[in-house]
Amino acid sequence: MFPISGATQYKKYIPKTVRKHVRAARRYLRHLNKSLRNSTKAFRPDESGYRLAIGEFGGFVVAYRAGTADEEVVRRKDIFFSAVPEYTPEPDHVIIDVGAHIGTFSMLAGSKVPRGKVYALEASKETFNYLTINIALNQLRNVQATHVALAGGQGRTVLYHDEGNWGH
Repeated sequence: MFPISGATQYKKYIPKTVRKHVRAARRYLRHLNKSLRNSTKAFRPDESGYRLAIGEFGGFVVAYRAGTADEEVVRRKDIFFSAVPEYTPEPDHVIIDVGAHIGTFSMLAGSKVPRGKVYALEASKETFNYLTINIALNQLRNVQATHVALAGGQGRTVLYHDEGNWGH
């Protein structure tokens, strides 16, 4: 795991055609960080801040927020399918990932159902952005991300984050 800024070794993990998307994501995240600093305290990064980083997870390239709980998610191996040993996904299964976070389970599921579909649902807008970046970085055409929250009714709502909670 290493931050993108100032690092050249990330290039070996990302195809040349995808690097422009990473640069665009960095620009967007810098803009988002500036906006967040100007918004309510609950949405600000901690005093040390965070930065976009690239790591490896289960053979995938994963963009995450360095210095946050995202690092723990990226460090873990496949705890998802091993936690339910009685289920073995078939190549054409449909899997729904509610609370997809940055997409580590969705990416694993997508690799296990190549003729199937994975629906990745994430309520946090910032975390959803990382999810879509990760799907694009890994060119997972059978994973569809949707920015949505599941609730008891229809309509728009506000998602509140606890101080220091970045949608994990």
